[in-house]
Amino acid sequence: MKNKLCNFIFIFICTIVSFSGDVQNLRAATGSVNAGEVHQRIEGFGASVAWYGGWLTAHPNKEDIYEMIFFDLGLDILRFRNTYRYTNDQFAQEEAEMVEKTYDYADHTIKVLISSWSPPATLKSNDNTEKGGTLKKTGDGFVYDEFAQYWYDALDKYERAGVIADYISIQNEPGFTADWESCVFKPYETSTSAGYDKALDAVHKKLSTMEDMPKLLGPEVLGIGYNTFQNYAQRLNHDLLYGYAHHLYHGGDGKNPDSYINNMTKIAEGYPDKPRFQTEYDGGDWFDTARFIHNSLVYEQVAGYLYWGLVRRQSACIARESVERGPVDNSGRLYSNRSLLRIQAVFQIYLSRLAAYRRLGRFGRPSYLGFFELRRRLNGRCCAQCRG
Repeated sequence: MKNKLCNFIFIFICTIVSFSGDVQNLRAATGSVNAGEVHQRIEGFGASVAWYGGWLTAHPNKEDIYEMIFFDLGLDILRFRNTYRYTNDQFAQEEAEMVEKTYDYADHTIKVLISSWSPPATLKSNDNTEKGGTLKKTGDGFVYDEFAQYWYDALDKYERAGVIADYISIQNEPGFTADWESCVFKPYETSTSAGYDKALDAVHKKLSTMEDMPKLLGPEVLGIGYNTFQNYAQRLNHDLLYGYAHHLYHGGDGKNPDSYINNMTKIAEGYPDKPRFQTEYDGGDWFDTARFIHNSLVYEQVAGYLYWGLVRRQSACIARESVERGPVDNSGRLYSNRSLLRIQAVFQIYLSRLAAYRRLGRFGRPSYLGFFELRRRLNGRCCAQCRG
């Protein structure tokens, strides 16, 4: 155990911290780790399969892909989109297969986070799961109780399908209107919009009747800039949440991960009472991603970090082909270069985003406490070979 931890710390420091592309200015770096000082408990590293999961489950080489994802990459958390709509008899088959494969290939228990992009259209003000809208409003007000019942029914159906949620987020990016599935909840109720605070109250009340209630994360806002996280967090009942969650689509310059540090520090200092999770982001190249993870761990002291697309298509470069072959583009790739994995139809599997993510997935288990207390300001730079 100690050898693995020391090896991880050495590689992590050399790979991630404060790299400069100017080789001539490289200097020796020093750092320190106090193994006796405990900071956050690491709950895990993960990624989303919110769309395109069927491309994975239909792929002819999926068993090898599952081994790469769940053993080699060593993910801890899978994030799914809540797709329950009351009408699908074949509900959650893709998610259930992925969860089943975690038992075959993972050497640890993988947890599940389910987030909602939109409730069913029947609960929406625009009668559409897409293009924003909010909860429907009747003479009795917004349909919070029906929204809570929807979540209760969805989790029951997921469990029946073999998918048990460890965490849920009642609404992905609640302040964002998108052309795809989305639903707007303001931090508090207005005459034209449902309030996230009241929706959270209703869902928690309903789910508390379950025998094994999942842990609630929130408010899972789009980013940490413009006081967006604080505007939601200060309105809701913190006792209802297990942990705080957000994305990183604003809050700094996506090409400069260090520009997020100030906002990360504000959240860590302002909301120290619960675990914090970064649940979706994919900006920058693989090295930027490693730096985002490092900064999230050190400055915000997150308990979990989730990449956006574990498998994902990019419509500009994907051509759908027969399900027997699996959907590929002209180069033979199954998924785009924006995904955590790029998978070729001839079955050449390689990681496209981040060697450091693999290191973290394998060694960043919940039992490792406080080893991210690295020197925030190393007096030098790491070896030039790190970036290669």
